[in-house]
Amino acid sequence: MNINIGDVETKFAALSGELNQWTDIVREATCDVDSRICADNLGEDDIFRLESLAAALAFYRSRLVLSARGGAESFQAGQVSIKLKDGIEAAYSLYSSALIACNGLLYDNFVFGRMESFCTEI
Repeated sequence: MNINIGDVETKFAALSGELNQWTDIVREATCDVDSRICADNLGEDDIFRLESLAAALAFYRSRLVLSARGGAESFQAGQVSIKLKDGIEAAYSLYSSALIACNGLLYDNFVFGRMESFCTEI
């Protein structure tokens, strides 16, 4: 495995504020990203971006699980109101941004929701 799951867990916890109930989703996302790596000789920056992608993917999936469980649609604290749908969209935007940052590092991303390949054959 090229990606350090401990680093992915740290990044995920920074995004979600929690880790305990999501360890399986974090591990699954880490394995998914790691299995798609096509680049050789990864540098520290490459690994950092791939770990960030795995954390963002796990975060997005965790928001989908929360939505599927039928939790509260929204909540309000003082003047701030948060809608779960907005959280899913924000998590997807975060994931999409991380995926773009990994351009050239991954094989075909169809599984991740995109049809084009990010690796070019030489």
